[in-house]
Amino acid sequence: MKKNSKGFTLVELLAVIVVLAVIMVIATTQISAVMKKSTVNSFKDSVDMVVKQAKIAYAQDTTVDTDAVKSIVDYDSNQYDIEVKDVEGGGKLVCVSSKGTGSKFHNMDNEYLATAFGTNKYMLRSGTTTVCKDFVSSSSDYVTTTAAPAAPAD
Repeated sequence: MKKNSKGFTLVELLAVIVVLAVIMVIATTQISAVMKKSTVNSFKDSVDMVVKQAKIAYAQDTTVDTDAVKSIVDYDSNQYDIEVKDVEGGGKLVCVSSKGTGSKFHNMDNEYLATAFGTNKYMLRSGTTTVCKDFVSSSSDYVTTTAAPAAPAD
């Protein structure tokens, strides 16, 4: 009887499928982590941009309020909201809150938020993240979450 040696055996094909599945799981995990981190970094960049614009507005007029900051900041109101609050001692906070469901900043990863802003320097509630920073003082730190406003409605 003549043996046909063309093609692969079932065991060889299964081994290739298992190897490909393992590679796919590893790649999916890595891609997911990169996407989560880039979302948080994008939110942090947005917050920093709003803070810089608030400082510019304050330099021009010390009575700057939420509407004044919103008027000079080019931002997507579907993605996050901005609020300016007065604090004791003459400081002013600008708070940036991600919007709820449908926002690209909804349900950001806690671990990456802590890395970007510092532990207890952001408020994560119902998938909405709020970050505040005093733009009048020379401090470069974000403020604690107790100063943050209530989360915006979806």
